[in-house]
Amino acid sequence: MADRDPTVIEKAGRFSGAVGYVMDLGIEDEVVALANYARQDFGGCDILINNAGIAPKKDGRGYKVTEIETALWNHVMMVNLTAPFLLCRELLPGMQAKGWGRVINVSSRAGRTQVPGVSSFYSASKAGLIGFTRQLANEYVADGVTVNCVAPGP
Repeated sequence: MADRDPTVIEKAGRFSGAVGYVMDLGIEDEVVALANYARQDFGGCDILINNAGIAPKKDGRGYKVTEIETALWNHVMMVNLTAPFLLCRELLPGMQAKGWGRVINVSSRAGRTQVPGVSSFYSASKAGLIGFTRQLANEYVADGVTVNCVAPGP
């Protein structure tokens, strides 16, 4: 388990016994470090659940495309799409070597259809995660690794 807020990590660990790491999925080096912790502390990862996501709002509403600065676009893509890619890139080889593993990517209904109040960058990142999941599922099924995606609504 990872979060940017140490109090979230502490509370979750207290109730579940989960081990937590404070890190930011918006920073590539920290995402790779998280994968390294999994390898060092647990000998790898059997089940990877990519469930973090951000959907920034402007004045309580979704951003219109003309209001999105490139830095904000890139940050949403990093957290919602690139971080899952990085974790898969780093952790799938261990699953592949064991001949068993599970990856569950949490997308969104907004990645499949138009959703009122959602910004284009969020929809694009979640649609990308769905496509990424489909491709990984095909690439790794023969190695005993299943890759699935769920796309919940509100």
